[in-house]
Amino acid sequence: MGNIFTLVLDEFGAFDVLIPESAQKASWDEAKRAAKAIGKGYRLPLDFELEELFKSSLFRGIINNSSYWSSTETAKMRARSQKYRNGGDFRALWYQHPGDIEDKNSVNYFFFIRKSKRSETMHSLNLKILELSLYDSLRKKYHFNNYTTDEITRKNVFDIFKLKGNWSKKMIMTIKWGRIRKPNLNLVQKIDSKTLSQKIAEINKVIGSNNEVVFLDNYLKRNSVMKINGIGLAFITKYLYFYTGGKKFLIYDRWMKNLHYAMLLDNGLNMPQMYFKPTDTNLLFTELKLKRGIEGLAYQDFNIRFKKIYKEVNSELKLRRIKPFKNLGEFEAFMFGEYEKEYHSSNPRKLISDFIVKKKELFK
Repeated sequence: MGNIFTLVLDEFGAFDVLIPESAQKASWDEAKRAAKAIGKGYRLPLDFELEELFKSSLFRGIINNSSYWSSTETAKMRARSQKYRNGGDFRALWYQHPGDIEDKNSVNYFFFIRKSKRSETMHSLNLKILELSLYDSLRKKYHFNNYTTDEITRKNVFDIFKLKGNWSKKMIMTIKWGRIRKPNLNLVQKIDSKTLSQKIAEINKVIGSNNEVVFLDNYLKRNSVMKINGIGLAFITKYLYFYTGGKKFLIYDRWMKNLHYAMLLDNGLNMPQMYFKPTDTNLLFTELKLKRGIEGLAYQDFNIRFKKIYKEVNSELKLRRIKPFKNLGEFEAFMFGEYEKEYHSSNPRKLISDFIVKKKELFK
């Protein structure tokens, strides 16, 4: 039969897309007959549907660079076709020429669509992340670590971090790379080195003996023997990320909280209320305050959702014979890489902010 996948086209809804098993060219009438033979509601897409479908880079690696038939007739012997150009970054070249009118006896490739009834599809946020992941130039451009300065890459951070034997210095180095606010850094530096070392030794002792939720909740309790004045959830997860080599902890800071917020919005409008109290009604990269007593649970929830997106995106990349992300750290670096002061329209951070703003309308 062929390869079937589901695409969500915003206001057009969800479509099942059926790509014939062996790519073949046919006349317009032959393509129409092939759709009828399959049945089950499949048809050639209309010209505007074909154009919208090709705007998505989700077709990359799935179909050929060539012209495809639409079902739209323009005359008795003429119909519209659309040229697909693989590799998304060149899409603007054919946006200017949205369709061709051809003789129905010409031969073009074709595929079929139908309105989808599937209840289980990738969430809209996951799909947008996948679309960005398909652009090699974007992956390369934004594959940096926003937690570093002076062009220090994630690998450089690991290498330097491992060379430092003093845990107190490691902590201060971590928060410096994290661009911690100066008042917080001053609070850490006021602690005498012996006390700081004792606290960090206590942190290191319990890392392996507890799960993330237990550990984070214990650390964040007031008057804890581990608690370091000035260091909150965002920076303790940075430290633990480097300490464990990225194997156990993900960094959970302002940017990750916004992604977490967007993931929760994608699953249900009331879900963010479980974890967050936005301090700004704009919800646009605002400060999100975690509700007291659930920091560890919020981090665990984020961890589960982030890993799910990573797994789904990598699965789709492999289907398209495109190099997947090597690990969670690489995926995280792509999602939250270097950014310009004026957001680039394709920056993953811009995607998250736009998604939150779009969903915000539903709160009114």
